[in-house]
Amino acid sequence: LRSNVFEVGEYKWYILVYPQGCDVSNHLSLFLCVADYDKLLPGWSHFAQFTIAVVNKDPKKSKYSDTLHRFCKKEHDWGWKKFMELSKVLDGFTVSDTLVIKAQVQVIREKQNRPFRCL
Repeated sequence: LRSNVFEVGEYKWYILVYPQGCDVSNHLSLFLCVADYDKLLPGWSHFAQFTIAVVNKDPKKSKYSDTLHRFCKKEHDWGWKKFMELSKVLDGFTVSDTLVIKAQVQVIREKQNRPFRCL
Protein backbone atom coordinates (compact mmCIF):
# COMPACT_ATOMS: atom_id res chain seq x y z
CA LEU A 1 0.00 0.00 0.00
CA ARG A 2 1.12 3.56 -0.67
CA SER A 3 0.13 6.82 0.93
CA ASN A 4 -0.73 9.88 -1.09
CA VAL A 5 2.32 11.78 -2.32
CA PHE A 6 3.33 14.79 -0.22
CA GLU A 7 6.02 17.43 -0.71
CA VAL A 8 8.76 18.42 1.74
CA GLY A 9 11.98 20.28 0.94
CA GLU A 10 11.17 20.50 -2.77
CA TYR A 11 11.01 16.70 -3.02
CA LYS A 12 7.97 14.45 -3.29
CA TRP A 13 7.58 11.56 -0.86
CA TYR A 14 5.19 8.79 0.09
CA ILE A 15 4.92 6.13 2.79
CA LEU A 16 5.08 2.51 1.65
CA VAL A 17 3.14 0.12 3.90
CA TYR A 18 3.42 -3.66 4.01
CA PRO A 19 0.51 -4.76 6.26
CA GLN A 20 1.82 -8.35 6.39
CA GLY A 21 5.51 -7.45 6.51
CA CYS A 22 8.25 -7.00 3.91
CA ASP A 23 10.45 -10.12 3.85
CA VAL A 24 9.33 -10.82 7.44
CA SER A 25 6.18 -12.29 8.91
CA ASN A 26 3.96 -11.08 11.72
CA HIS A 27 5.14 -7.47 11.44
CA LEU A 28 3.95 -4.20 9.98
CA SER A 29 6.69 -2.79 7.68
CA LEU A 30 6.90 0.95 6.92
CA PHE A 31 9.20 2.89 4.59
CA LEU A 32 9.64 6.51 3.51
CA CYS A 33 10.14 6.70 -0.27
CA VAL A 34 11.20 9.37 -2.73
CA ALA A 35 8.45 9.67 -5.35
CA ASP A 36 9.51 9.75 -8.99
CA TYR A 37 13.13 9.07 -7.99
CA ASP A 38 13.85 7.79 -11.49
CA LYS A 39 12.96 11.21 -12.95
CA LEU A 40 15.42 13.18 -10.79
CA LEU A 41 18.73 14.38 -12.20
CA PRO A 42 21.57 11.83 -12.37
CA GLY A 43 23.68 11.78 -9.20
CA TRP A 44 20.99 13.29 -6.99
CA SER A 45 21.07 12.65 -3.26
CA HIS A 46 19.80 14.35 -0.14
CA PHE A 47 19.65 13.78 3.58
CA ALA A 48 16.36 13.54 5.39
CA GLN A 49 15.67 13.15 9.07
CA PHE A 50 12.28 11.55 9.53
CA THR A 51 9.89 10.06 12.03
CA ILE A 52 7.12 7.63 11.20
CA ALA A 53 4.37 7.02 13.73
CA VAL A 54 1.48 4.62 14.04
CA VAL A 55 -1.13 6.48 16.06
CA ASN A 56 -2.87 4.84 19.02
CA LYS A 57 -6.19 6.13 20.38
CA ASP A 58 -4.18 6.66 23.60
CA PRO A 59 -1.47 9.05 22.31
CA LYS A 60 0.98 7.85 24.98
CA LYS A 61 0.90 4.39 23.37
CA SER A 62 1.58 5.56 19.80
CA LYS A 63 4.61 3.89 18.20
CA TYR A 64 7.34 6.15 16.82
CA SER A 65 10.60 5.43 15.01
CA ASP A 66 13.01 7.97 13.61
CA THR A 67 16.22 7.96 11.63
CA LEU A 68 18.49 9.93 9.33
CA HIS A 69 19.22 8.70 5.83
CA ARG A 70 20.88 9.89 2.64
CA PHE A 71 18.43 9.09 -0.13
CA CYS A 72 19.82 8.43 -3.61
CA LYS A 73 18.86 6.46 -6.71
CA LYS A 74 20.11 3.17 -5.21
CA GLU A 75 18.53 3.85 -1.81
CA HIS A 76 15.37 5.78 -2.63
CA ASP A 77 13.44 4.21 0.25
CA TRP A 78 14.32 3.67 3.89
CA GLY A 79 12.47 2.41 6.91
CA TRP A 80 11.68 -0.56 9.09
CA LYS A 81 10.83 -4.14 8.14
CA LYS A 82 9.86 -4.80 11.75
CA PHE A 83 8.17 -1.52 12.66
CA MET A 84 5.76 -3.29 15.01
CA GLU A 85 4.33 -6.73 15.61
CA LEU A 86 0.98 -7.35 13.95
CA SER A 87 -0.44 -8.69 17.21
CA LYS A 88 -0.03 -5.20 18.74
CA VAL A 89 -1.80 -3.39 15.88
CA LEU A 90 -5.22 -4.43 17.18
CA ASP A 91 -4.44 -3.07 20.66
CA GLY A 92 -5.90 0.44 20.22
CA PHE A 93 -4.22 1.28 16.94
CA THR A 94 -7.16 0.61 14.63
CA VAL A 95 -10.43 2.53 14.70
CA SER A 96 -13.20 1.34 12.35
CA ASP A 97 -10.65 -0.82 10.50
CA THR A 98 -8.43 2.23 9.90
CA LEU A 99 -4.78 2.55 10.88
CA VAL A 100 -3.41 6.11 11.07
CA ILE A 101 0.22 6.48 10.03
CA LYS A 102 1.95 9.87 10.28
CA ALA A 103 5.30 11.03 8.97
CA GLN A 104 7.42 14.03 9.85
CA VAL A 105 10.18 14.71 7.33
CA GLN A 106 12.95 17.29 7.39
CA VAL A 107 15.29 17.60 4.42
CA ILE A 108 18.77 18.66 5.53
CA ARG A 109 20.51 21.04 3.15
CA GLU A 110 24.24 20.64 2.69
CA LYS A 111 26.62 23.52 2.07
CA GLN A 112 29.25 22.93 -0.59
CA ASN A 113 32.14 23.80 1.74
CA ARG A 114 30.67 21.98 4.77
CA PRO A 115 29.13 18.62 3.85
CA PHE A 116 26.87 17.02 6.43
CA ARG A 117 28.53 14.25 8.43
CA CYS A 118 27.05 11.84 10.94
CA LEU A 119 29.03 11.65 14.17
